[in-house]
Amino acid sequence: MHDYNAVGQSLPPVFIFPRVRMSDLLMILAPEGSLGLPNSTQSAWINSVLFVKVLEHNKNHIRCTKEDKILLLMDNHESHCSLEAVTYAKENGIMLVNFPPHCTHT
Repeated sequence: MHDYNAVGQSLPPVFIFPRVRMSDLLMILAPEGSLGLPNSTQSAWINSVLFVKVLEHNKNHIRCTKEDKILLLMDNHESHCSLEAVTYAKENGIMLVNFPPHCTHT
């Protein structure tokens, strides 16, 4: 699954696995440029540390800067609300906008 922007460009996805170490075997059929991240053996959910890695992945593919910013619309998950993530985004031209709770449920 890819996310697309308004002009039809896609961003390679990030996969989070419930593992301690990452194995390249998990990414065999993943789209080119995808990023695989291990979380723990207990969870495949994102956390604040992994979210910063997702922001880095996005910046590497989008190449945004302070002068050429992007807007990232997000749900209000707690992993998005860390000082490290907000600082990284601000320093790299990523404007973060969180929707209020319960606005993104499908």
